[in-house]
Amino acid sequence: MNAIEILRAAKSMGVELLVVDGVIRATPPGRLNEQLKTAIRERKTDLIRVIGRRAAPSDLDELRRLWPLMWRDVVTVDGRRGLLWSISPYGVVVSFGPGEPLYTLSAADVFAIENP
Repeated sequence: MNAIEILRAAKSMGVELLVVDGVIRATPPGRLNEQLKTAIRERKTDLIRVIGRRAAPSDLDELRRLWPLMWRDVVTVDGRRGLLWSISPYGVVVSFGPGEPLYTLSAADVFAIENP
């Protein structure tokens, strides 16, 4: 399976593959089967090159992607879990727990949790 076929297969499962700091991430997580995960590992370099050629989403596109997730559990690219509190032109506001301050993050750094 080549990089384009992998991207199409992921899309058919409702998954988008992104590259974050040289790591391929699937959003939403937890939907890829083992066969596709293996293909991604085998073609990582090609995938990073192909994904990098695609136009980067605008901030507005990222905010639209997150809009349906309001008040839902999310995970950040660094692995923290929180609650999507609000969305603004400055980014997304996430709460990581009672008594914790609210954090404004880039919309590209926040992903839905499929099964919290």
